[in-house]
Amino acid sequence: MVALVIVVALALVAWFVVLPMVRDANEPPEEEPRVLGHLSRTPIYNPRVPDILTMPTGWSKVVKVKEPFDWNNSVVIDTGIEDIVLLAQMESLQAVDLSVPRVLWTTALYRYRATLGNGLGVISDKNYDNLSFVDLRTGQLRAITQFSHDDHIEYVGDNGVLTTDSGTNQLCVRRYENISQCEWRAKVGPEDGNAPLVFGGGQWVNTGEGVYDLVTGEKAPFGADSGHESVFYAGSRDTVIRVVDNGSSSIIQPWNTLTDLALSDPVTLQGYLLGFSTYWFDGEDWPWILVESFADHSAANISAYSWRTGQQLWESQLSLGKDTMSCYILQTFDAVIGISMDTVKSEESLDCHAPDEAVVSSQTGQVLMHRDYINIAGASPQVAYLSFPASGSTRHVLHAYDMGSSSFDELWKFDGPGKGWFHYVTVANHIMAWSMDKGQLWVLEP
Repeated sequence: MVALVIVVALALVAWFVVLPMVRDANEPPEEEPRVLGHLSRTPIYNPRVPDILTMPTGWSKVVKVKEPFDWNNSVVIDTGIEDIVLLAQMESLQAVDLSVPRVLWTTALYRYRATLGNGLGVISDKNYDNLSFVDLRTGQLRAITQFSHDDHIEYVGDNGVLTTDSGTNQLCVRRYENISQCEWRAKVGPEDGNAPLVFGGGQWVNTGEGVYDLVTGEKAPFGADSGHESVFYAGSRDTVIRVVDNGSSSIIQPWNTLTDLALSDPVTLQGYLLGFSTYWFDGEDWPWILVESFADHSAANISAYSWRTGQQLWESQLSLGKDTMSCYILQTFDAVIGISMDTVKSEESLDCHAPDEAVVSSQTGQVLMHRDYINIAGASPQVAYLSFPASGSTRHVLHAYDMGSSSFDELWKFDGPGKGWFHYVTVANHIMAWSMDKGQLWVLEP
């Protein structure tokens, strides 16, 4: 499973992202997800990406969805159940079967939390204080529980629900079979916008008393110092990094989860940390990657390091704008890293259009493309799907590139399903096109 990450420096900027399912804990994993980072406290992974190597045949019939579709507050979710995706907006949740394609159901309960086994999802309403099961095929709802005003939902996954009590400053882990009770508690760690609360695919929890195993409720064999002196841990289940975040600098080090010892020498990141812009892949054969900005924001460095030795494998530098503040949006896949760059006048500005964009190989650091207004629709180890305006037009055309070629050869390009501006996204082994000004979508037919 590949992964998608969006990190914003300066301010959390609304962005259209894609989220996949959370796999059933009792199901033997086909492949461990390679976790790369987070926006706030929830890991974001890239969904199933198709490999379309030859020219597509056309677009499907149009599918009318709920209007208006607000791009600034919208998420497409790969449920992992057949070809079903969810369109999550501020006021509604819709299920679409991309194999037909058609809308299956719509509900006003608007926040999607997790996909469990047996085709069930977990959602909450806009008040965030209740949870319900939803049958992803039919939309049928079944209430789970209503929480008190002091209990805030922090995490929902196969292993249970984690809430915080604002009165006692305690974490509470709840299981679905007895969700009104706390199975175990721990002290909430200090506020750190860079520290994930739950990491490792739902295995580990950063608390004020060290790292805990979310499944067993016991202290993890590593990370006893988490929550103390700006220390926290992040990463996947077996490939973890230890971070000492001092604000002006950060010390980042791969960590052994069994021996509680460092795997390699630390890397010290001086200056501006881009929203905790450290990315990691699960497995020693993959590098871990960090991005840092120059003090004057004139450029950004992307560097990759070996898990085994800590040796730098490659480094790429991207020139940025010359204004005093800069805005970054990062998209990270197995094969490529996308960095979008814009300049804003002050920290109070939330407007990030990110017109200057680059695509970088995560394996070599080669800058594959650097131009205005690139959108990465998705990428697999074989194909990268990008869209950008056609010459003399603002209309985005979908392009497919060969990740196996050293020169990033174009495999094909394909116009959108009609006039206007379209946004493309890979999800559930399909490529979708969205109309940017209407509630309409199409599915690319290979």
